[in-house]
Amino acid sequence: MPGKIADSSVIAAILFGERLGQEAGALLGDDELLEPALLMYELASVARKKIQIEPQREGEIIRGLRLITSFNIRWFDLTDAPGLVTLASMSKLSVYDASYLQLAQSTGGFLYTFDRKLADAYRALGK
Repeated sequence: MPGKIADSSVIAAILFGERLGQEAGALLGDDELLEPALLMYELASVARKKIQIEPQREGEIIRGLRLITSFNIRWFDLTDAPGLVTLASMSKLSVYDASYLQLAQSTGGFLYTFDRKLADAYRALGK
């Protein structure tokens, strides 16, 4: 079975108890996730934005963010920046979103996302 890659939209839904959190949890289960190191920065950014909108939830949001350490994750560092730029340009995605596509291509993993544009680009790659 190919590995699972989940972008920040899926992981954030779980960590922060969002509307699609239960669906995200069911999709991923307890399986090992293959993730770009970028994920941690994206999740921290999501947490910061949530705290700005709802400062009274800061403690809850930070606790949610800490839950990422309980996930079974194999981390990957960017090794092909030129390829990432090309992939981002071809797919009309940010380099951040394209990093998930690049990881899916290089590992053969299956990408889970709630981002329609990223999902469309993933399908366009024949996935």
